[in-house]
Amino acid sequence: MTHASLAVPAVVRNPTGLPVYPNVDSARLEDRLRTDDLGRWCMHLSARSLDSLAAVENWYRQALSTASETDLRNDGDYERSYVGLDGIKLTMDLAFVAVYKASRGAATSIDIVRCGPVR
Repeated sequence: MTHASLAVPAVVRNPTGLPVYPNVDSARLEDRLRTDDLGRWCMHLSARSLDSLAAVENWYRQALSTASETDLRNDGDYERSYVGLDGIKLTMDLAFVAVYKASRGAATSIDIVRCGPVR
């Protein structure tokens, strides 16, 4: 039995409209909207899973099959924040999902962000 099979799925309040990986053990929706660099208001849900990075990446690649994919080591928002970063960012319209490990032994992190148009 692996660690992932022992995890109890978290109950997730998700107003983003984007899918949440089904086997997260914790999730948190930020309590207020924030603006991005372009002045758009964004909601941010962060989650964590004990499943492998590859399993979560593959699930999101299937769930968001029309999204464009970026290696997070080439993404300015993430590469500056984490030294041992490994993961992907799937972008569509005014939203993205980032799936990554911040370090080798870390759980798999998931950032789900949905922005609205500039007001």
